[in-house]
Amino acid sequence: VPSPNATSLRRLARTTAAHSTVTLNDTSSCRILTRGMASDFMGEAIIAGPSRVDVERRSTAGAIELAMRHNGYIDRYHIVHERHLSLSDAGDRLEGTDSFLSPTGAAANRGGKDSFAIRFHLHPTVDAALLAEGNAVLLRLPGGMGWRLRAEGAVLSLGESIYLGAGAPRKTQQVVLDGHLGTHGAVVRWALRRESKAAAD
Repeated sequence: VPSPNATSLRRLARTTAAHSTVTLNDTSSCRILTRGMASDFMGEAIIAGPSRVDVERRSTAGAIELAMRHNGYIDRYHIVHERHLSLSDAGDRLEGTDSFLSPTGAAANRGGKDSFAIRFHLHPTVDAALLAEGNAVLLRLPGGMGWRLRAEGAVLSLGESIYLGAGAPRKTQQVVLDGHLGTHGAVVRWALRRESKAAAD
């Protein structure tokens, strides 16, 4: 976590884009008070953001599943973000689905005017390389283990990021899935799977 004196980094760390989740139209799901007498008195308080966060967990054959949704973008864009995760009991597969819904729960009909970005920030010791097979990236850990991330419904790319986990900030990478909400919303499916040692090599 940035020190109290590192104001710009602390503000950056509180933005939605600094986390491994979804941003809409390059905005944060929370609005933070940063200027004026009120901020001098209250500090950089959250003045708007999700008022409802739902989480459901269940066990299925061979996996743990989570269904989550929040309404942090509903006031500005009338969109609810919903994410489903399935983690295998063996810990070798994580599958996710990100959906964009209207306040009534139907697919968000936005006509393509809204963009989204799904980010996965990586530790600096993880080496990431785009694969020729398309819309996939190989993540290699320091010990040589590999993980393959594939996505459908968005364009996958690698970008720069900053690691703020310990000590001075360090450069790192992030995997980004970009797309637009069409007339029937958008559904992005992605899967992170552990590779065999031979496949990773």
